[in-house]
Amino acid sequence: MKTLLVLGITLISISVFSQVEFTFSEVVKLPNNINSDAEELMPLFSPEGEMYFVRARHEENVGGSQTGHDIWKSKIGSSQLEFSDPKNEFKKLNNKANNAVVGITADNKKLYVLNSYHREVERHRGIATVNNDGSWKKPTYSEIQDMEYTSSLYGFYVTPDESVMVISMKGDNTKGMEDLYISEMKNGIWTKPVSLGSKINTTGFEISPSISPDGQRLYFSSNGHGGSGDADMFYCVRTGDSWTDWSEPINMGPQVNSPKFDAYFVEGPNSYGYFSSNRDEFHSDLYCVQIKKEEILAEEPELIVEEIEEIEEVEEEVVPEVVVMVPTLSDINFKNDSYTIEASEKSELDKAAAFLNEHEDYNLIITGHADATWTGAYNKALSKKRAEAAKNYLTSKGISSSRITVKYVGESKLKVDTEETNRSNRRVTLEIVE
Repeated sequence: MKTLLVLGITLISISVFSQVEFTFSEVVKLPNNINSDAEELMPLFSPEGEMYFVRARHEENVGGSQTGHDIWKSKIGSSQLEFSDPKNEFKKLNNKANNAVVGITADNKKLYVLNSYHREVERHRGIATVNNDGSWKKPTYSEIQDMEYTSSLYGFYVTPDESVMVISMKGDNTKGMEDLYISEMKNGIWTKPVSLGSKINTTGFEISPSISPDGQRLYFSSNGHGGSGDADMFYCVRTGDSWTDWSEPINMGPQVNSPKFDAYFVEGPNSYGYFSSNRDEFHSDLYCVQIKKEEILAEEPELIVEEIEEIEEVEEEVVPEVVVMVPTLSDINFKNDSYTIEASEKSELDKAAAFLNEHEDYNLIITGHADATWTGAYNKALSKKRAEAAKNYLTSKGISSSRITVKYVGESKLKVDTEETNRSNRRVTLEIVE
């Protein structure tokens, strides 16, 4: 028997944290009483469930179908697809120019509306406010500090608490056709617009901004970040206290975006989002999609070192060590946007199953990956489905699910970063561990 002076014992403690991923259900078109033969755009909901939206090229618009677009209003019913027949009843707001509601206050007593309501056509650019004390009053022009309307291309969104305004426009320092800017209400004045920078703005266009009711997500459409087609819808997550602090844009994915024009996404009642698209018609119609929030748990190791102590070492009989040859397993690859395991890819799973059945002291880590065609929540969900498909195959071969750990990392660990759609990035990795 020997006495050892010291022994340092190191333990690993696991702390668990979470983050929220957003996914979207299948897109559903709103009913025919909302979608007409004209064009429907720019939905926005009041606290009472009234949906304000725009109709363009409609014969009941002020001045007829050949003038600007008008504000219409409907009220949501018992489901996200049930709406009252819409009405064009805003005689003080609708004129021959382009009219739209771009902000509704939390008390539902004030609207922010597109159009300055000046008599001269060239001075229609800008926004105005209109109050309601039982009926809508005359619009009042709302000035934005150092705002110059150098183009007819611009749009606005004002938060219900009137603290911040997001503007899409072409300005002196615009990177492309239209960029996104932030203006804040300070001391009763809308401040000079500040660009959201190159993380969000591209050499293409960024338009149709809105902010989620909790102030944590910025929605917009762009043709400069890649995607499915003409214009895709994206969201960013707020990363700090400033209204200019946002994450990289996340594409809503091909289950929401189409090869055509998709824009004007806003969050409505009951965790549904509403937007405009011309995916089915020449003119745009209104659609809805359910917003799902998924909490992703992750583990972060924390190193803890215990106190050094004296121990006694007991001499034991030396037993010859049995060396187990652990196989190295190749990746399982998938077709684009698929989580179906092809027959040609099953040999590695069969090899893993055979080893695990023979060696019960070993377990398996399965990690799902995606390429960079899409990003964010969509890729996380796709990589999870790929990993789960591999797990299901192994359990069908007699491997207990308790011996299999599933991870999924989306496009965060590309194997090949020169081609977004490289097949080798669409994979599941297999690691045998003791």
